[in-house]
Amino acid sequence: MSRKRTQISSPDSQEVERLLRVKTHSRELERLIVARMAMSGKHTLAMMAEAVGRARSCIQNWLDKFETGGVAGLLDRKHPPGRASTLSPQVQQEIKEQLQVGAWRTGQEFRTWLEQTHQISLSLAGCYYWLGKSGGGLKVPRPCHAKQVPGAVDEFKMEGWERQLASLELPHGVPVRFWVMDESRFGLHTVMRRCWGLRGQRVIKRCQQRYDWDYVYGAIDILSGEPVFCHLPTVSTDAAWQFLRELVKVAPDAHHVVLWDGAGFHQPPESAEPAWADLANVHPLTLPPYCPELNPTEKIWDQLKDVVCNKVFDGIEAMREELLPKLKSFWESPGGLSSLVGNNWLRQKVNAS
Repeated sequence: MSRKRTQISSPDSQEVERLLRVKTHSRELERLIVARMAMSGKHTLAMMAEAVGRARSCIQNWLDKFETGGVAGLLDRKHPPGRASTLSPQVQQEIKEQLQVGAWRTGQEFRTWLEQTHQISLSLAGCYYWLGKSGGGLKVPRPCHAKQVPGAVDEFKMEGWERQLASLELPHGVPVRFWVMDESRFGLHTVMRRCWGLRGQRVIKRCQQRYDWDYVYGAIDILSGEPVFCHLPTVSTDAAWQFLRELVKVAPDAHHVVLWDGAGFHQPPESAEPAWADLANVHPLTLPPYCPELNPTEKIWDQLKDVVCNKVFDGIEAMREELLPKLKSFWESPGGLSSLVGNNWLRQKVNAS
């Protein structure tokens, strides 16, 4: 039978009790519990070892630290150095920088880069380990046009929007509506997308290649999410400004600031007067070239294409009928479109203005 351990008297007894109330780490708590049990003089090493699930030799080592170094010595945990990391901190940092720009598509590409750049040879499993440890994951990159000017997106968010808005010289005391606008092509050429099917069996869907097209023009109120949609047979200056006429009907007495891209058919028509006099309260703002990511209206078209994908239509009217329920849901629940805009830089800028 284990003999009782000599009672430990320590000036840190009150500190032990205080730390037992505030500490949360299990490794520290078990050491403090052992110290309290030892100071009571009522427990053997075996009893203390059973209480915390440790070996008696471990308990003896803790108590020796407590007697010589007090609470600080008891809680001091020195970790063994272990095996040195395969990759230095500098290489690990470089991996993270490369992941930020999507430098590799496969683990093998990463493996080749390590060998050629740093003369480090890893197994493929080791490569996947370090890719994951560095915070990497397979992602589909967002496309960016090769002609997009570097920094154009950030510059427009910071200064370009406000500079264009200030140039409009909007009248004071008049309600102003802010819109983002775009158009997209829908046609009888079948859009094929993934669908659920049985494992081991290929899903077959009918499709057609008919080059009859229709265009959906859409605008979203940046603050409320209220939408305006219009089907038009083509894209042209007349069609674009015909759509703006429909947009103005939402609030005829307001001024309408419309943010859209710089397509050629978005330019003001040559015959500005008098045919277009009813659009004097429309103020277009132009996005930087090749920056569609600045226009949240782009997100609508992907949802609409989900409606017509994998389907064959006899004509444009049949396709329009298929799109109608989804468009109607946008009209009836503008909150859904408001979530597409999000509480991003655009909404914050409009609120500030």
